[in-house]
Amino acid sequence: VQSTGFPAALRAGAETGVDLTRSMLGTASDTRIYLLEPNGADDVYSALIDDYCQFVGYDWSECGDSERSAAQSGGGQYYLSGKESCVCGEYTYAGAPMFMMPSTSDDATMVAERAIHEYTHVVQKASGGPMADWLMEGGAVFNECWLGPELTGSYYSSFSQCFQYGGGGGG
Repeated sequence: VQSTGFPAALRAGAETGVDLTRSMLGTASDTRIYLLEPNGADDVYSALIDDYCQFVGYDWSECGDSERSAAQSGGGQYYLSGKESCVCGEYTYAGAPMFMMPSTSDDATMVAERAIHEYTHVVQKASGGPMADWLMEGGAVFNECWLGPELTGSYYSSFSQCFQYGGGGGG
């Protein structure tokens, strides 16, 4: 789901990163990826915010305000949120809203690398149960450095170069 003026090249970058990650880790069900352009007017985000609030089951008037505000402030944020549920008396993670809010200086390669990182989190969360922070972030950075050099225009030519010089910088 994207805001009305989200650049096609950045969307292609997001799709490339997600598809590359899916080819290695598989697909996690009940996932929505939200692409928010930077610096847009309120109306460019309306349908996206409505979809997000319906997806996670939130009906309060401020739902989506922080996401809209972050995008309108220039973006540069990439993260996984959550859709929680209670199943058989257990609190569980029931869906993955993934937010990609590139800044005006982010290019398709940067967006693809962030998509690898964040979609790794989607798969991790779909695996169930709480996970230590070091394992969550370590796994996402590992995949970013492992898969990222396969991207056209990658900032890193190898796995080791990525780890040595800042892999995970945007995650």
